Amino acid sequence: MPAYAVLRPSDLYHDPQLAHRGFFVTLDHPEMGPTPYDGPVTIYSRTPQTLRRAAPMLGEHNERVLRDLLGLTDAKIARYREARALGAS
Repeated sequence: MPAYAVLRPSDLYHDPQLAHRGFFVTLDHPEMGPTPYDGPVTIYSRTPQTLRRAAPMLGEHNERVLRDLLGLTDAKIARYREARALGAS
């Protein structure tokens, strides 16, 4: 069988082999709506993998990272937010 030429990345969504494998997974993104994401490249029978959520929004996890991972206080986070140093959140 000849190789399949992919001329544009969007052509991959119509590739019969990838469709057969169920490679693309559609997840609901808060801004873009239903969006196809690349699924796992390998499939294991004993440890199936699934995508759980769409890509994060800019700044979506700021609070968790700053407070829970970096240990910043609410007051410090508020100062950063007031100084517009956090971008979106």
